[in-house]
Amino acid sequence: MSGSLSEIDALRDKLSKEKSYRMEIEEERDFLLADNTRLRAELDRMKQNIGVQANVNPPSILTAKLVSTIETREKSYAHILSTRINEACGGKNAVCTAFMPYKNVKELDNGSDSDIWLCGGVDAQVSGYDSETKAHLFSVKLSAPVLSIDVHGASIACGMMDGSHTIINVLFNGDKITASAAVEHHSDSPDLSNTCGGKIGETKVVRKHTKYVVLVRWSPDGRFLVTVSHDLQVILYRRCPRTDCMEEFKIFMCANTPESACFVPVTNFSSESADLDENNGASEKSNAFGSETSTIGDYLYTLGSRQKNSEKFTDSKVRVTEGESCKSLGNQSINDEEGGFGEADGDDVDTWEQGTEYDLVLGMRDTAHLTYINCTTFHSREVSLNENAWDTHASFVPLYLAPSPCGGRLLVATDKHMHIVLRTGTNVRLQILSGHSCGDFGKPVVQWDWRGEYVFCNSDNDNLVYVYCMQLGKVVSKLEGHGKGLLRGLAAHPHKSQLLSVSYDRAMILWTA
Repeated sequence: MSGSLSEIDALRDKLSKEKSYRMEIEEERDFLLADNTRLRAELDRMKQNIGVQANVNPPSILTAKLVSTIETREKSYAHILSTRINEACGGKNAVCTAFMPYKNVKELDNGSDSDIWLCGGVDAQVSGYDSETKAHLFSVKLSAPVLSIDVHGASIACGMMDGSHTIINVLFNGDKITASAAVEHHSDSPDLSNTCGGKIGETKVVRKHTKYVVLVRWSPDGRFLVTVSHDLQVILYRRCPRTDCMEEFKIFMCANTPESACFVPVTNFSSESADLDENNGASEKSNAFGSETSTIGDYLYTLGSRQKNSEKFTDSKVRVTEGESCKSLGNQSINDEEGGFGEADGDDVDTWEQGTEYDLVLGMRDTAHLTYINCTTFHSREVSLNENAWDTHASFVPLYLAPSPCGGRLLVATDKHMHIVLRTGTNVRLQILSGHSCGDFGKPVVQWDWRGEYVFCNSDNDNLVYVYCMQLGKVVSKLEGHGKGLLRGLAAHPHKSQLLSVSYDRAMILWTA
């Protein structure tokens, strides 16, 4: 009898376990069905955003006839190898490049459509070449290998491997072009002379990073300059209207390594972003600088508040510092809310140049969002990089940020072999571009063509220039021309179908349509 009862109990336990297992399977099935419904809704929303908001057709709904028409039409993007300059960086590896139209130099604005081609690299110089004659114009010796350059007007911002950064001014001296730079350096650094004989101008650098500067970027109107370094600092400079010098204005102390930054026109945040802030405590994440402790997520922004001391430690153990220009203004006070200077004892009031307002966008490692900071009010907003606002998992790193020419789209180059095109100011994904390679330690560089129809980028596994057609959402060409070595620098012309590329093969190439 006891044996029968044992068997019955065993059967009951078995039935109970099977019932529990069946319930788990049914719950998992319901979850998968709900998730599938959500994903389908997300896909429909993305198609609508791509087709309506970005005014481009998503590749999945393009007709075969339209695809054939786009693929077979005359190539309007830069794809022809027009000019090759070997040993462009003094026989060393070339890292970065840029265009400077001659009309940017006021003395040379004679209606010419010619340009100066710039390159920097391991030779610790920035060199310029004439686009018509291909002649070498100038080389400016700097303190370390050049990792990043960016141009506004006749000024070239440079970021170097030793943590220094400078501004080179291109001048017209008599019948020749010269360039001059002033670099802040340590007392044990060698004397930095200009190889072109130009006079050293006013000092344009007010601070050194403690690690290499991976990126320098001008705002489109030249009012602001940002430097990004792996010392966890992002420094914002602004142009002083009285002296026309760039002054250190705001310092962003990051908890994680900053990798990328750019300027975009101020946008009205969509309902998706508003929902994100509401769900995560918008009152703590939206903030105007100048409060005693300005914390946003894992970041502490400490800038220009007249209520702070020049140096201080908070409970988060992040150093609080003011910009150098804030310390040197004497009896003038700073109004962070308005983004300008308040009137002090005298009538000499410093005002900001009027024009378009810009957001500074920052991308960091191990962070699932981009940070938008208004350069006038210094209000900030975190915008998720994930499709779902509630998802806080950082599944990729925003290694490079590239806004479209009109500023309405923001391309995020990631370490997961894909570029994500977002609607600026939101986490709405307009397109995902895949076909190139970029891993965890990749150094992607991305450029939009001047009309916003094509995107050029490099790839980790070869020395080709990849060309994406934004209407098709896929690679339409791979430009061959560089020899052995990684492709490190790209620059698209601001108003012509031209592209400059530099590589570890020590050459600079001009591509034309």
